[in-house]
Amino acid sequence: MPLKNIKPYEDMTVDLFLISYNKAQWLREGIENALKQNDVRVVVIDNASSDNSVAIAREYPIEVWAEEKNLGFIEAAKKAIRASKADYLMICSSEDPLVPGIFAQMLAEFKKDDELEVVGTDYEIIDADGGHLRRYHCTYGPELYFYDSMPGHFLIKREAFKKVMWREVVIDGKNGYFDWDFWLQCLHQGTRVKVINKIGFKYRQHSSLTSDANIIRKKFKKKLREDFEKNAGKRILILLKMFFLNPQSMIMVAKESILKLGRVLGIIKFY
Repeated sequence: MPLKNIKPYEDMTVDLFLISYNKAQWLREGIENALKQNDVRVVVIDNASSDNSVAIAREYPIEVWAEEKNLGFIEAAKKAIRASKADYLMICSSEDPLVPGIFAQMLAEFKKDDELEVVGTDYEIIDADGGHLRRYHCTYGPELYFYDSMPGHFLIKREAFKKVMWREVVIDGKNGYFDWDFWLQCLHQGTRVKVINKIGFKYRQHSSLTSDANIIRKKFKKKLREDFEKNAGKRILILLKMFFLNPQSMIMVAKESILKLGRVLGIIKFY
């Protein structure tokens, strides 16, 4: 039964979907921080958790979609996109809490530029208990072909998903690095993206982020690069054009290359 204090859907500006699977220990923080945003319809999509995630979510004035089977993140995201009627939406993991008030700052960017389609932010990396590890500076540009600098959570115009959609690329029987693929699609489609120099959320590193997932991500990146090389001539011209339009990207790639070399040589261990 819907809770009486859920705000009318017509009053909402943003749909925020929190996708959850056995994340009960962090779910309250995720929901409570989501409710600290303005004019937001919050929906928890629970992927058939075996813990008490659904019971926790139903304590709050939000919508809860309790799935009978685990859809996986990508299928849950697609379901959210199909169901949303808001002008803007965000899809994120329930264990990565948003910074209160960040939506107001992100929406302000859309008001400044009608052609903007996506707004992202930097983020803070935290441990399982919420302890600070480091800040991660995100960028958007051709450097994404070489290293992962993408915004993890982002606010997007719903119409933009007609150009750029979640793709399900399966490697070794599992979904690959779909968010990285999303940003590469944005680059190819010419999607207007702005990354603001604000911490928008906290990315939680915890034990359920397995080493297997990292291996899959590496394989997925390799596959995307192989796809890129199939049309080498055309892609290189596009890439050169991107770098010409984004000279700061060349600096970022050079910096990352130096840092990577430093890590390989053991000179740099953490940054």
